Amino acid sequence: METGRALVLYTASSSKKDKEALTSVLAALRSQKMAARAVERRKLSASHFRGAGVCVAVGGDGTFLYAAHFIPQGKPVIGVNSDPKRKEGYLLAATAKTFPTVLKKFLEGKAGIRELPTLECAVNGKRLPAFAVNEFYAGALKSYRTSRYEIVLGNRKEVHRSSGIIAATPQGVNAWARSAGMSIHIPAGSFAYVVREPYENKVFSDYRLKKGIIRKGQRLAIISKMKDGVVVADSLGEEFPLKFNDVVRVGLSGRTVRSVVP
Repeated sequence: METGRALVLYTASSSKKDKEALTSVLAALRSQKMAARAVERRKLSASHFRGAGVCVAVGGDGTFLYAAHFIPQGKPVIGVNSDPKRKEGYLLAATAKTFPTVLKKFLEGKAGIRELPTLECAVNGKRLPAFAVNEFYAGALKSYRTSRYEIVLGNRKEVHRSSGIIAATPQGVNAWARSAGMSIHIPAGSFAYVVREPYENKVFSDYRLKKGIIRKGQRLAIISKMKDGVVVADSLGEEFPLKFNDVVRVGLSGRTVRSVVP
């Protein structure tokens, strides 16, 4: 398989395990006579992918997600868990120990490719520049404040007070959405939503739209009732502000991330 050089993305760390994993990955690439460029994630830009046939993300799921937000459509990424005892690694195909084998299979065209679906989001009809591999969060800017919004699904509407709402991809239900109470299988071509800590009292109670699956072609709409709300993709830090009566629409995008699997 023609791959050109490899772009190796890593997260700066004082951990001995993380440093050893990066060294091991670079050595495995050299053993396959592949040129490699290592870039710390805080310095990553889209230009780093020019001439790179594959991206190797060394760290945890967060490092993989960071790579996925920059990687051009169609370019494969191999996730390497730098410390399996400390990192979940749900999105990652290899460890430092198994990476040489996974790399060899990839170069021989024998590795699989998992096309990870992504979500897109628009605010007042303007699409945000970020997409989500795991989830979009919409809610209050500060977590100790109540998120106020109206959720709209087709002809169903409901006013909520909660700790925010998460829209998750099929792979994203195993991340933040799971800790928020989402534990259902999502069929291909669909995504899901879950409300975090719905606030119930005499006025707000008996919520019906607390979680569910949104089928192919449908959109989740959220009407902000906050002056200082935000939308965030994959918890990566870039916050898109929401004002009162801003309309958020989330749906599946046409973009996928090509994740190499053993």
